[in-house]
Amino acid sequence: MVGRFGRVDVAVLFAGGARTPLVDGYLTLTSEQAAEAAEILDATYVVPLHFEH
Repeated sequence: MVGRFGRVDVAVLFAGGARTPLVDGYLTLTSEQAAEAAEILDATYVVPLHFEH
């Protein structure tokens, strides 16, 4: 990732594993996916959004 785009300073990750019966899958990252994305991006700061409810 760093080689292609450069260093990621802030990663804004939509988490919480939101679902709807209209879509077969998640609309946002699950907690596990958000943690994995943060690790892959190696961002200086990670801002999780929509992770409650």
